[in-house]
Amino acid sequence: MMDLGTTAGVAGQAADFAVSLGLSAELAVSAAAIFAVADIFGGLVAGWVADRFRASRLITALPLGSAVAAALITLAGGAT
Repeated sequence: MMDLGTTAGVAGQAADFAVSLGLSAELAVSAAAIFAVADIFGGLVAGWVADRFRASRLITALPLGSAVAAALITLAGGAT
């Protein structure tokens, strides 16, 4: 239940972020909906990965993946 509340709050922030980038209100709502679907899919994938790989490997790989994603966002112009 906690995850659903967190997701709703972050999806709302995604809509505000989309509007701040110049998207219309309709596109901002679509962006929030796409975010919510991606969040559900990501949770399912994370559960599958957690069941199949050792915790020590995940503790190393996940922060590295986040660092790569942050670098790619920065190189693409970044989110200010």
